[in-house]
Amino acid sequence: MVVAGYLLYNTNMRVKDENGYRFLGLPNGPPSKGLPTVSSLKERAELVFQLVPEKMKNLVIIDSTLSSFEMIQACAEVAEKYAKKIMVIPSLLARLTYALEYMRDPPKNEILLVITLTSAFVEFVILRRNQKEKLYISECESYESNKCNKMFGKYYNQNTPDSTIFVVHKSLSHIVDQIRHRLNPKNCFIRSFDKWDYVLLFGGMLRAMDDEDGFDSKYHIPNFSNGYETIVQNRKTKIDDRHVLLPERSALPCNIHGFDGVSQKIKLYYPVQYYYVNNEHALSRRYAIEKFMPVSFSSKKAIGYVDERGVPYVYKNGEVPKKFGSLNQSVSKSFSQSMPLVNTIQTSVISPQIKFLFCDNFFSIEVHQNGITKLLKDSFDNEWTPMYLSTVKETPEIGENAKTHYQRFSKHVIYDVLKIIGKPLNQIMIDPKWGFELTEINGSVYFQVETPSGTRLFSQEIVIAAFLKSMKLRIESTLESSISAINVSTNFELNESQKSVFQKAAAKNNLKILCFFVRK
Repeated sequence: MVVAGYLLYNTNMRVKDENGYRFLGLPNGPPSKGLPTVSSLKERAELVFQLVPEKMKNLVIIDSTLSSFEMIQACAEVAEKYAKKIMVIPSLLARLTYALEYMRDPPKNEILLVITLTSAFVEFVILRRNQKEKLYISECESYESNKCNKMFGKYYNQNTPDSTIFVVHKSLSHIVDQIRHRLNPKNCFIRSFDKWDYVLLFGGMLRAMDDEDGFDSKYHIPNFSNGYETIVQNRKTKIDDRHVLLPERSALPCNIHGFDGVSQKIKLYYPVQYYYVNNEHALSRRYAIEKFMPVSFSSKKAIGYVDERGVPYVYKNGEVPKKFGSLNQSVSKSFSQSMPLVNTIQTSVISPQIKFLFCDNFFSIEVHQNGITKLLKDSFDNEWTPMYLSTVKETPEIGENAKTHYQRFSKHVIYDVLKIIGKPLNQIMIDPKWGFELTEINGSVYFQVETPSGTRLFSQEIVIAAFLKSMKLRIESTLESSISAINVSTNFELNESQKSVFQKAAAKNNLKILCFFVRK
């Protein structure tokens, strides 16, 4: 069986077959007239894919230059003729897969630190395993390359990784040698390279491989979107506002939503960190679509879609591309993630019954619709999310990321909330492991935590409201409609004081609790 990696609009590809690794390329490449176009991309892709004598099992296309939707769709269309399954991935996923080529048999709760060092930048990525032991990107930051030495100690000491992998240009290997000599990181591996394209091509080919092809699939990182945004002028202030329409590293498949405002035509861009320097050394935006598109004034309406393969589309005249209907059948389990419970293709008019579940120190969302009951998964592919709230950053974080913050910043993280709310201070069993503190003011217990701006007090209603807000956003994103009523289920009987905390927290999110249940 043949698997391969291909850089969008390139003249060569990396292949693995029964004879091992191979590099296939056009002798000179077709003549290139000006900037790449859809037609020239199709012509080049046809010639390159024809170099493989048999139909490929898996082909991974790396969108290394953040191409427009039209270009990605064109390449995917050609690739479908030459490969049984295709996937379009961002360059970050290709780099990380290249770094993990020789990793095997991961330990439980594994933490990995991957550093990419080039003359232009140094990138630090923290990889962790979720409750199902699947890898996800916990942190990803870039700096000027001369800050590698300084920032390495910070990331290494804060995360204590099980393994450290350097992806480094050969001309900078001496910097890695200095770090290894000075800090002696645990299980340190070095992957050096001469050409950037080599890293991406090889990483794409490895991501096309499963266990039977020679790559440990436990080190597969789920595919994700680069994210998209737009710029809209505020009609009152005349100032351009940035609107994030899809966050970076959104799990696939996913919808691209509009924004709240006046109906108008917009352009889609890649996130601000992907802006590039043009020939005049000025920042220019990366367009995600070539033409302007009409958008309604509702952020609940989906205006585009990134399918299981990683191919993005915009909805033309509100219509879903016909190809969406067969995607689930054309993509293998190893190349996809489960579809949302309710999506734009479905046409059911039966209102769903929504239940917010709380069990010990976890929460989940149960949806009953059309005779089917299902728990929604979070962005880490878990049905149950840790009930942790972190104030390490300016914007509070909920769930897995908040739980990881607890390891290093315990005074910034709140958990065990259900053991505290609705009780007087003298009835609460204080756990010495808590980093936060409890303070009683006028008979009400408050959470005292550290934040970037100093020590703050949070009421019980505010803390519960933060969790309800996160759950509300998740369900509304899935259903693509707003909700105003929920049921609440806990694994113990709530007293009236505790119910009051939930009801006040729900009101802060414009929600009404219809009924409380005890989950057996």
